[in-house]
Amino acid sequence: MGCYAVQQSCSAGPQAVSARLRVNPVPEVASSSGIRSRYGLAVRTMQKSFVGGIWHTAAQFDGWMCHTLREGAPDELEIHFSQDSRMSIGACVRLLSYLQELEVLGVAVALCGLSPWGLGGYLDRIGLFDLLPDRTDLRMARNTNRFADRRGQSASLEEIVAIPPDLPLDKDLPRRLSDKLAACATEDVRDSLKQAAFTYFAELIDNVRLHSEATRPGFAALQVYTPVSGARRMVEITVADTGKGIVKTLRPALRQRLASLSDEDLLLLAVNSGISRHGAEAGCGITQSAKGILRWPEPTLDLRLTDLRLGFVPDPKGGYLVAERRNAPALYPLPGTHWVARYCLD
Repeated sequence: MGCYAVQQSCSAGPQAVSARLRVNPVPEVASSSGIRSRYGLAVRTMQKSFVGGIWHTAAQFDGWMCHTLREGAPDELEIHFSQDSRMSIGACVRLLSYLQELEVLGVAVALCGLSPWGLGGYLDRIGLFDLLPDRTDLRMARNTNRFADRRGQSASLEEIVAIPPDLPLDKDLPRRLSDKLAACATEDVRDSLKQAAFTYFAELIDNVRLHSEATRPGFAALQVYTPVSGARRMVEITVADTGKGIVKTLRPALRQRLASLSDEDLLLLAVNSGISRHGAEAGCGITQSAKGILRWPEPTLDLRLTDLRLGFVPDPKGGYLVAERRNAPALYPLPGTHWVARYCLD
């Protein structure tokens, strides 16, 4: 007869609380197949984790996921959201990317505690539920897709769009995204903002198809946040793929001088100066995209790779500098290249 062991823990503050339930018929060991077993009896693990009632950016959600999966991915994972949980558009796309990766690892995920209002309503509104992997179970009290007739109608929101890696680029997508931003800007900066935004989206979305070597869809989305009072309007733009990551696709073709750079220095060079595996005249798209954001107030650029996350801020001397960095084990592995740009419109 088996016994049950429950392990509970929480991080500092309300960000993450998790409980892992282990059906443990006999002492367990790690088998070569990756399934914990002994004497032929498999052991399956089920974990419940709780997303607290705070505002989550993509970087904060990285921290939550790292804490939740610090003992490795279980066989089954229940993510419980509190009624007052909030997530930025970048965090929502990051959640979707993690769900893709957990499906690849064979983890059955259930999203629990979401209601038709609050965060559940927002995730429905931005189309996240339509893009859930097959093994992700959505447990909501009411039907989803209540906002299908509103998709594409908001002047301040571009819902999450899937970017198939093996199909021609939807050329209307970069224009649609840049038009949304331009419509929210004041007239004196509207044209320049539209051009900068179009360059950003066109280059990074095209990279998903041409350079990421991804086999699963990438994502793009945009949200303009309007404060109640006393603060500037802020836009958050996110583009993500599930490929090898920018460093792994660049390194094989770099000259020896560049190949010796650390990942952090290589990415800083890519953002500020431009490098490419296709020669000096190609591959300045990332630089053009990043520098276009510098024209606007309070810009930040967050880049997440498999086991590295860098936060870029403006360098007083020009270009960007790295203001924040996270490496494993402070990050749970997430394949691909994930960009989140934020800046003010006013």
